[in-house]
Amino acid sequence: VHINQSGAAKAAKALGIDFARAVTRWEVKGGRYLPVEEGVLIARECEEALLAALAHQRESDNERRKEKRYKELLTLWKRLGQHLMTRSFVDSVAKGVYQEKK
Repeated sequence: VHINQSGAAKAAKALGIDFARAVTRWEVKGGRYLPVEEGVLIARECEEALLAALAHQRESDNERRKEKRYKELLTLWKRLGQHLMTRSFVDSVAKGVYQEKK
């Protein structure tokens, strides 16, 4: 069975499933013909296990992306708060001079 999903070879290797990379076409680069590998070929009996592993891998990747984005947003909010505190401090020290120049 041909499984054409990203990470299929890595998942098959982790599960210990025998697989072969699928060469689907040839591409010309620099005057040379190079094989283009897309997906893997596995035994029909292992298809369900591999698809389940790929689904689990996708879910965990999505969770990692969400956590990373959440941390980035927290950092941005922190920077905004620090900027506003600094600006407020500068305004209080300058006693409104900064706002009058605008």
